[in-house]
Amino acid sequence: MRQITLISEPRDATDGKVATDNPVPNDATDGRKASVPRNPQEDIADLEVIEAKIVNMSPERLDIRWNNNGTIDTSLGTTDPFQSWGVCTKPGHVLCFGIPDTSEIVCTFKIEQKVSMYYFDPFNFNNPSDPSAGVHSRPVRSQKELRDDQLELYVAAVRVRNSTASDPQKDPQPSRD
Repeated sequence: MRQITLISEPRDATDGKVATDNPVPNDATDGRKASVPRNPQEDIADLEVIEAKIVNMSPERLDIRWNNNGTIDTSLGTTDPFQSWGVCTKPGHVLCFGIPDTSEIVCTFKIEQKVSMYYFDPFNFNNPSDPSAGVHSRPVRSQKELRDDQLELYVAAVRVRNSTASDPQKDPQPSRD
């Protein structure tokens, strides 16, 4: 588990403002200014941290990776087929779904301020202007590949997406074409 340390300016112990001209010494012997740490909720707001949920609508287990300035080497976790994974991140960060134990990336998502759900749907790429759909690196797959139980899970995932998406798929029904 990673530990996040938030660093902030010292605050005045009496009014919470940045400690600049506080005459109250921190210690009777050293004369330093008294300060209190900022409220962690303020620090989080300053960082523009948002929660994002990434849904794997494929029958494959996938790694979730962070694109760190063009280098996709930080694995955040793994999601099972037809499952989702949540992460706290910032707008502008790039997250990817990749094939475990390989360097292959199947879908990339750029996190946006007003989008909290992202979907990897290998059977329907959706509207390319929809940021929740991500950018795919493989061709569209056929639903014929899915077993009946997988098709049922896929259709359920499509219904959930349609209930939350701004640009829902036109036909969420099972299709073996």
